[in-house]
Amino acid sequence: MKSEDLPEDSLGGDVADDSNLDSLPEVEFRHESVQDTETIVKYFDAFSAGFAQGRLTLSMGGREIVLEPKGLLDFRVRSKKEGDEVQVSLKISWREPRSRKRSRKDPLVIKPDKN
Repeated sequence: MKSEDLPEDSLGGDVADDSNLDSLPEVEFRHESVQDTETIVKYFDAFSAGFAQGRLTLSMGGREIVLEPKGLLDFRVRSKKEGDEVQVSLKISWREPRSRKRSRKDPLVIKPDKN
């Protein structure tokens, strides 16, 4: 997904410079914003396409980080309802070069509500 596909206020956040990845102990890209459901769906579509292609580029403010997920990935989903506040957190991680800790036996099933 290109930045012109998103509202201008969706481009806020912090990006760490990854120009010399080998000498940096940590490279971080952070983004937080308030978006409508349609924009969130576009983000998910872009993530989905990037994972399918094995390459994700996150960019903002002229800087970017390129990720190349391959092989088995750790995938975590957490959801919480407390009063009128609802949270859903997704975490996907992997190690470079290829190494793997463990995988879960039961696959997660996510279905959209048919209402």
